[in-house]
Amino acid sequence: MHDPLCTLSSSPPSPTRLSSVTKWQLISNAMGTSVGSGALMLLHELSTAAVLEFSGALLMGTHAASTMQKDILIANVFQDKDTLLFAGLLSSLVAAGTWLQVAPFYGWPVSTTHCIVGSMVGFSLVYGGYSVVFWSSLAMVTSSWMISPLMEAMVAEIKSAIHALDVETVIFDDEFSAGQLRNLEKAFGGDVRVFDRATLILDIFH
Repeated sequence: MHDPLCTLSSSPPSPTRLSSVTKWQLISNAMGTSVGSGALMLLHELSTAAVLEFSGALLMGTHAASTMQKDILIANVFQDKDTLLFAGLLSSLVAAGTWLQVAPFYGWPVSTTHCIVGSMVGFSLVYGGYSVVFWSSLAMVTSSWMISPLMEAMVAEIKSAIHALDVETVIFDDEFSAGQLRNLEKAFGGDVRVFDRATLILDIFH
């Protein structure tokens, strides 16, 4: 009798193909703006991305794999149901891989993490309902999707505030009084603004 799981596992896009299409999204999402803005040349971008992607997989890959293995689904629910679990996880890989193949052709910057986590949660909900998912762990994963852009916006605002000063900036590690800072600015002369680190932070968020 023909096994439908064999057909599913060998059909494109297979789990192996998923690893390839993942890089389409990771590199374009992370580095596309750098090339588009002219901050990096394409060759520089690819070199930087290769180092960062390899380092991330080497240093943090086991942590991400552990979360996917233990902290998304409640494994006890699938005890003695290996075939069902295999079918569900394989379907998740195929669904995520298909979406990651389709999206780039339309220019959609979709997330690989959203795809695989969402497909696994979807499979779990279909089989066992709400009780099959580790909701507390899932909340931590999804919160990072919101915290990350907020942190990026904060860093961008800090850099923008510094550049908006439009003067040469000198920063000291030591703390100075307001009078001492003015005297230092006079000593440097010209359009120079002097900060200690505490004053710089207060000025940025003023």
